Amino acid sequence: MILRVSKTLMVFAIALFASSVAFDNITDYSTNFDFVRHVLLMDTTFPGNGIMYRAITSLALHHVAYVGIITLETATAALCWVGGIRLWCARRGST
Repeated sequence: MILRVSKTLMVFAIALFASSVAFDNITDYSTNFDFVRHVLLMDTTFPGNGIMYRAITSLALHHVAYVGIITLETATAALCWVGGIRLWCARRGST
């Protein structure tokens, strides 16, 4: 029984963490967007390196990537909440 409850609490902890990350990225869009933009632009790498061809320079694609990240974080949170609730409801079932 203690193992089931601990697994359930772990799923709820992941759901809470994913929810807070998604909430932060939604409410502070511009700050976190700047980070994603710098990663995609690769503008903080060493000058003249050979992998700059991989840099994504389109602002529209930066927004698409960031919205995709937020969408996946939100989906992770929602699925973990649902899974945690289902685990909690089934905690007294057979092993």
